[in-house]
Amino acid sequence: MPSCQRSPTCDPREHGLTFGFMNANPELLKRITVDDRICNGKPVIRGMRITAQTVLEFLMAGTPEDEVLKQYPMLEREDLDACRQFALSLMGNSFSVKDIAA
Repeated sequence: MPSCQRSPTCDPREHGLTFGFMNANPELLKRITVDDRICNGKPVIRGMRITAQTVLEFLMAGTPEDEVLKQYPMLEREDLDACRQFALSLMGNSFSVKDIAA
């Protein structure tokens, strides 16, 4: 993903990520930001140093939402929903793998 030269935080949609899947909530997705100066440009929650990946890993491991919120008191329940929607939005994109000559 290219660095955003326009603002300290950027909207992933500016770099070609689209959120056109069913029942997407654009307001929730605004909670996920990308800034190449924070967590090496990984998607984070509201500009904090908590990556969407970290939250998703906890949730996918079966950690209850209330426990995640207890461990990260600065998060809100909507942040967890935003992480899920962000992951779904990425899965809605098409990807292709190209062979690279050795």
